[in-house]
Amino acid sequence: MDRRELNIKGRRIKKAEKKMKEMKASTEEMRNEMTHLINLAENCHNAFLQIREAVNPLILSAQSLDAQVDELVSSFLAQNHGD
Repeated sequence: MDRRELNIKGRRIKKAEKKMKEMKASTEEMRNEMTHLINLAENCHNAFLQIREAVNPLILSAQSLDAQVDELVSSFLAQNHGD
């Protein structure tokens, strides 16, 4: 192999090494972005669970009030229409 061929191969190797470094950096960026997205999803999920825990007693309370209103209306109607 002459000097020219060695230079060409050397440049190709350097070019391939540069491309490999770029690919590694790109892969690292994608991994970091994926980790960020996973953390966001977990935070959203946890927030949803907290909201559900806070809302559930309110729903039960509303159902109880609805039942009480039904009883009052039934009692009122029974008293006023029973005459």
